[in-house]
Amino acid sequence: MKQSKKKKPVLLLYLMEIISHDSFHWAVTGDLEELYYQFCEKLGPLRARIWLIKQIFRSFPFFISNKTNRSAIMFKNYIRISVRNLFRYKGYSLLNIFGLTIGLACFMFIVLYGQYERSFDKFHSKYDNIYRVIRKYPFNVIHNYSFIGGTPAPLGPTMKEDFPEVINATRIGNVAGALNFNNNRLVENGLFADEQFFNMFSFSLITGDENTALNEPFSILLSKDLAAKLFGDEDPIGKVISYYKQYDEARYNPNASYDLTVRGILDEPPGNSHFQFDYLISFITIGSIEGGDRRYSTFTWSHYYTYLELFPDISLDVFNKKLPEFTSKYRSRGRKSPESYHLQPLCDIHLGDYVYDEMPGNNINGTSLYLLFSVAFIILIIACINYMNLSTARASKRAKEIGIRKVIGAQRPQLIKQYMGESL
Repeated sequence: MKQSKKKKPVLLLYLMEIISHDSFHWAVTGDLEELYYQFCEKLGPLRARIWLIKQIFRSFPFFISNKTNRSAIMFKNYIRISVRNLFRYKGYSLLNIFGLTIGLACFMFIVLYGQYERSFDKFHSKYDNIYRVIRKYPFNVIHNYSFIGGTPAPLGPTMKEDFPEVINATRIGNVAGALNFNNNRLVENGLFADEQFFNMFSFSLITGDENTALNEPFSILLSKDLAAKLFGDEDPIGKVISYYKQYDEARYNPNASYDLTVRGILDEPPGNSHFQFDYLISFITIGSIEGGDRRYSTFTWSHYYTYLELFPDISLDVFNKKLPEFTSKYRSRGRKSPESYHLQPLCDIHLGDYVYDEMPGNNINGTSLYLLFSVAFIILIIACINYMNLSTARASKRAKEIGIRKVIGAQRPQLIKQYMGESL
């Protein structure tokens, strides 16, 4: 019978070849092609194509079922062989699995730890636009300059007034002392903070007004846990706490004490914040205690920390170039000063350069973190190389198994699937 190439249903036969996807698919497509030409002679090309399409769609369930059953049988066989080999070579299996597991676990733990360290202060909604003001001193032996964290109390409001680039400024100070309520005395970590604190940072109050809680002197905000320690089930709002300082801001009276009114309850600060606290005292309290007014208003007492919020489109480098003149104007009273103020991005504080007079916290050196990442990748590479070496060394013992499988009809892709499955 003469078969016209023009009438050959190439696409339909190719579709049949795909769904059959067997080593004998040529036989199936060949039979269909031969029957197609017979129907072309008897019924015509159109009806023959319709018949061929019906045959292809009728074949779908059979081929899918056949593939599924064969795959399931082979999968069970691969699992059985893998389990047998695990128990047959116990020492090898334990060494290989244990070595790779330890390597992967170390790698994952180090990477997770690194991600956590790099996430510091990124929970603040405005973290991209918040900067800490530090003092930059020249003549350091190693880096040609040094950074100092302490800044004067009036710096923040003055910079906000002098620079239109500044949206908000807030001041923070360290606290050292004890809280006492009804003879229940506790020593916890606290900070002084001014009224702009909650406008810049994403710390929240459970009870109390964020806009007014730190506006008045002798006001205190307690964390939820600290409030429970001091007051139990009582409502602490409006209660008065006696505060005993180890030394006051003027450092004249080591036994300074004053009463603080509870204005709100704080949610616990996240662990990935570069400053931690159990309570906040209004910053204006510093200027209201005896001897503190001078420290509150002078540029010569640099024991507080200043944070600025800039507009998003402000260039940090351009802004930093304006600060030497500002420093000379206020800190050196018009004389040229060797030091200058410098802005440090909020997210660089935890992993940034070493800063003297740093706020107490858990800041680390970023270089050590990158070294740790390098160690993690080295551990992973060593674990993988060790696994591959052990697997390669044992491959010769399984050559007979591979040969038998090929003799009985196993294809190269099937052998690859088997050994990849065992590795997984």
